[in-house]
Amino acid sequence: MSTSPSPPAAAPLPARKLQLGILVASLDATIASLERVLGLGPFRFLDVPEAGVRAAFADWAGVEIELLEAANDEVAQAHAAFLKGRPARLQHVGAYVPDVDAAVGRLRGERVRMLIDDLAAETGRAALADLRSEAGFLLELVEAAR
Repeated sequence: MSTSPSPPAAAPLPARKLQLGILVASLDATIASLERVLGLGPFRFLDVPEAGVRAAFADWAGVEIELLEAANDEVAQAHAAFLKGRPARLQHVGAYVPDVDAAVGRLRGERVRMLIDDLAAETGRAALADLRSEAGFLLELVEAAR
């Protein structure tokens, strides 16, 4: 049996930066812990009423950490079911890509289910792919506003 790694089947999806999206029960408590234990910060904040969340962002070793807290009762119920009593849980991996349409086209070509094809936001365009059966997480694709 060979111990050398096999070459990838396809070229990596181009990304400028990666993000870890973490659902949290308490944004304030999680931020306080990450500041104290890991020295993370400063945090940037964004309310996303259309998604029913409050978000906080910090950079760590070239990776963006996104913390998401429910901002309404409906989303709070969904988050509680996902968290299952934990204070936090990884929800998605994000990739800042140069072209959301090209990335979505590539994933569709691989028969990946898209949960959101094209979401326009203040920060740019985004899409959400469901890789839970393949890799156990959602993939958020973000193209920065020009």
